[in-house]
Amino acid sequence: MKILIVGAGIGGLTLANFCQKNKIDFDLIEKEKDFSHHGFSLGMWSNGRDILKKLDLENLFDENCYRFRTINIENKLGFTIYSHNLDYFNKKYGSTYSHIRRADLISWLSSRLDKNKLYFNTMTSEIRSLDNRVVVTFSNGETKEYSLLVICDGVHSQTRDQFFKKTTQKKESNLIAWYSNITKLNIKENTISEQLGVNSMVTMFEEGKDKDLVVFVAKKIYAKQKGDDPRRIFSEHKNISYLFKNTNIEDYFKTELFRVSSKKFYQDRIVLLGDAAHAFEPFGGLGASMAMEDAYVLVQELVSCPNIKVSLKNYQSKRMKRVNLARKITSRMQFWTTLRNPFLKIFELTLPILPKFIFIDPYNKLFKEKI
Repeated sequence: MKILIVGAGIGGLTLANFCQKNKIDFDLIEKEKDFSHHGFSLGMWSNGRDILKKLDLENLFDENCYRFRTINIENKLGFTIYSHNLDYFNKKYGSTYSHIRRADLISWLSSRLDKNKLYFNTMTSEIRSLDNRVVVTFSNGETKEYSLLVICDGVHSQTRDQFFKKTTQKKESNLIAWYSNITKLNIKENTISEQLGVNSMVTMFEEGKDKDLVVFVAKKIYAKQKGDDPRRIFSEHKNISYLFKNTNIEDYFKTELFRVSSKKFYQDRIVLLGDAAHAFEPFGGLGASMAMEDAYVLVQELVSCPNIKVSLKNYQSKRMKRVNLARKITSRMQFWTTLRNPFLKIFELTLPILPKFIFIDPYNKLFKEKI
């Protein structure tokens, strides 16, 4: 068996590691020239750490991650209206919600791979799916045959659109996010602060010893009215207005948020994995972990069953259930992100009296399930 993995992001690199560990031959291609496009930090719960443990990477994760103990929900004036202690998850599952630099995770995953299996600056130019193989012609003109092709190249995958256009929907969430690294803010240690505003939300947390990360989220139509300038869009958040002093619009990395949902995760010998199959908005902190779970489950199914068709059917069945649960969690956590008045005022009044299990139970259900 030989697998072609398209995309060397978190999902693709995790898949390559499990293939290598289980002695499955593979090629991993990446359209970028190197890993310099690594981005900011990413969130990870205990299920993501569990996957890293299967690759003997949990110690590196524990030494380098930033663990959060508290989530504070604040109004636009900066007053805390709800606080949730995350130690419960640490006691129950051995890990709480954490952030890890994406560059670190990519470095750990890529450093263990056979470098002769990783091809940068490479794309597919033609893919032919036959009964028992996939014939691929690459951008350099070379043609190879594979037992399986796994698409891991993200939300905007063009490879996916060739084969899953009728069964996969990429939908704009009508939200725009801006990311910006700021030198040390006045943030409580091990705390995530989420500040609610009309049609907007600001999230602040520590990203490292010398930097904090601020994530600004706003409804697209509201952002357009303000000229797509975060310094104007988030001016109502009075106690953080100092963040915008002496900054240029170029200091904020802008990205539109998308959701990808698929009715099927495979077709013949072509498979979807990670964001290419089920991209989430970032509000539940589950995107990277779910992609890593995909990789582990796919390889386990291929190893345990010699019939590839049966393996792929089992992979789809198992992952669909988990993905649907993770999507429900994400939607619930996204609910309060960009409320309008009077709904925002009502929410701010009712949030302090809401029982904790409303937020805890969905995560419990996800983490209790055996992957």
